[in-house]
Amino acid sequence: MDDLGSLVKEARSAEGQRAFTELVRRFQDMAVGFAFTRLGDFQHAEDAAQESFLRAYKALDRYDLKRSFATWLLSIASHYCIDRLRKRRLS
Repeated sequence: MDDLGSLVKEARSAEGQRAFTELVRRFQDMAVGFAFTRLGDFQHAEDAAQESFLRAYKALDRYDLKRSFATWLLSIASHYCIDRLRKRRLS
């Protein structure tokens, strides 16, 4: 298993805070950049990335280690951004 897979496995454990913090460190810029391209506002992009990591953390037990973590995280971020854009249009 690669280093990333080991981090995810560790993050799933009761003492996994350090490992999840490392995942956030590695993927934070990517998540913010992705959200910024969808939302067009840096503050909203930072909020979207934070919410995406929170949702990922809560769903870690459902993450398939055979998949790309980055792709999985961006899928979560994409759904969050779509929800934000829908709410903007309805306001």
